[in-house]
Amino acid sequence: MSQNSYRLLYVDDEAINLRLMRDVFRMVLRRPDAVITANGGQEALKLLQAEAFDVVLSDQRMPGMLGTDLLAKARKVAPKTVRLIVTGYPGDPEVRKALEQGVADAILTKPWKPKELENLISDLLAARKR
Repeated sequence: MSQNSYRLLYVDDEAINLRLMRDVFRMVLRRPDAVITANGGQEALKLLQAEAFDVVLSDQRMPGMLGTDLLAKARKVAPKTVRLIVTGYPGDPEVRKALEQGVADAILTKPWKPKELENLISDLLAARKR
């Protein structure tokens, strides 16, 4: 795998957001095979147990399992995977706590720009390799 190539698991409970993320990676960032999507935490955990991902990016506010809870479980299942939370509420106490405790490596604040996301992922992957 080249330094710029990675597999990302994007988790959200809203189909439109899942489609948007796939479209951003395919059309804007020109990475058509980079994104696998999961509709919620349980589906994401099954994928994490079955496949290797370099990055897990999860929405925070989802029914059934918060993104921070998913990332805590992902840290146990796939400890080398970079973990990101995407939220419109970066001051949320659960999100801040996850960041402080290393459950999440970073927060991506909505609305976000594709290049901002790509740069954040590249920086985190580079730091993880050091």
